Amino acid sequence: MSPTSRTGSEDLERWGAAATWSLARELTQMQTLLWRAERHPVQSSTTTVVIDLDRAPDWQRFVAATEWGTGLVRRLRQRVVDPVVPTAAPTWADDPTFDLAYHLRRERVASREEALAEAAQVALRPFDRTRPLWEGVLF
Repeated sequence: MSPTSRTGSEDLERWGAAATWSLARELTQMQTLLWRAERHPVQSSTTTVVIDLDRAPDWQRFVAATEWGTGLVRRLRQRVVDPVVPTAAPTWADDPTFDLAYHLRRERVASREEALAEAAQVALRPFDRTRPLWEGVLF
């Protein structure tokens, strides 16, 4: 078997592990530190991942796969809630107004260079702290 091929049971094991990743209710000490530091724009730790595909995926299938993934990994549908008194750790809570269309969108670009320039602009924007902390853009 090649290193990239997997059996069905290995896939189930990986997806099961992904589903359990978001079970902790409180942010860890490191997550709390980063969350509180994020209020300052210079200390932002936003991460951007660019995946260069050989062709555009089917949009409806892409949305459906993202819907499935956010349902599996609950954290992707949760937001951070600060305690009333900031002596306790913030907690994760399901976002009752979660809207996949807010987090996932597509934009038309003319070239790979334009896509990278747009991705750089996305990386500079802070996340809305009242929503789940991610966004996806298909250029």
